[in-house]
Amino acid sequence: MNEALRVLKPDLAEKDARSTGTVLLGSGHGDIHNIGKNLVGVRLKGAGSKAIGNGVNVPNDAFIRKIEAIPPDILGLSAFLATTMPPMKEVIEAIKQADFAILSRSS
Repeated sequence: MNEALRVLKPDLAEKDARSTGTVLLGSGHGDIHNIGKNLVGVRLKGAGSKAIGNGVNVPNDAFIRKIEAIPPDILGLSAFLATTMPPMKEVIEAIKQADFAILSRSS
């Protein structure tokens, strides 16, 4: 799938797309899958967003450090299996505890 993305990437990108902000994408701890996350990243880039991959199996503190470093306009969390969905909630709770404005900007 990754090889197919490399081939398709030029065709998926929109020409003259305006920047729509920065998106941080990652899969929480316990999830090692990245195909869906990578597909979303390619489409976001094609639509003009700056999509930054934070990897897979990412611990909560790594998300916090990356948010501090960027900061993104949008955080995209990926989960391939239902068993990997609880870590998504943990990332959100860690962000709330860090008191980032990223959660309030969407309101």
